[in-house]
Amino acid sequence: MPSASEFFSFIKKHAGNLPFVREAVALYFCAMDPDVPLWAKGLAVAAIVYLLLPTDAIPDFIPFAGWTDDAGVIASAIASIGGAMNDKHLQQADQFLNS
Repeated sequence: MPSASEFFSFIKKHAGNLPFVREAVALYFCAMDPDVPLWAKGLAVAAIVYLLLPTDAIPDFIPFAGWTDDAGVIASAIASIGGAMNDKHLQQADQFLNS
């Protein structure tokens, strides 16, 4: 798992390019929540790691398409996790993004 500072530095750097930034940050808070089952944390961490990878299926520097694979991974992780990611995690994401 990347450190909190690595993740939040990445988010601040790319927030303007990521239409799914709120969801990515909520996944981070979901992964850190002690009440979330281990399997759900694993999926959240895997999605976060994929997002942070500079080399992925579609390189992020490609205009209009670069973040589509990342968006798919984030959306798939959220769908798979289901209720393990909840309003509390979204509220924590909102607080971080508005600070």
